[in-house]
Amino acid sequence: MGTRSITVIEDEEGLELCRIYRQFDGYPSVHGEELGNIVNRGPVADRKTVGSDVYLGMPDLAATVIATLKAYIRDPRTGMREWQDPMGDNNRIQLIPKGEHDVGEEWIYTITYGGDGEYANVFAYDVYNGKKLILREDHDDFQWVEV
Repeated sequence: MGTRSITVIEDEEGLELCRIYRQFDGYPSVHGEELGNIVNRGPVADRKTVGSDVYLGMPDLAATVIATLKAYIRDPRTGMREWQDPMGDNNRIQLIPKGEHDVGEEWIYTITYGGDGEYANVFAYDVYNGKKLILREDHDDFQWVEV
């Protein structure tokens, strides 16, 4: 059995853009860290400045999250991550209908808009323990802090 998770990405108005289901490795030390690495590549801006690393709105960030999770695959035996053909992920990452839950998820992640020119926020909710966490970057390392 894997650690299943759902990731909800919201737009600038707080409305759900998409919902991503992950079959295994859904705990914060893997999936949460991967989300943190993607989100912290750049801030979300309402317009793109030439030469800067920014996401052009939350839809751009959502597309990057999906593409990266599909192609950047972690070998569960070795823990090593490498780029692979997205078709080779054995349906590990899938889009599911907005609002869907109760798919055996242990973690629910939410990526929210942090403001124009700011980095998006990543929250994690532990379904079994009821704890809500926020991801904070601390000197090239991530820490989960209880909210």
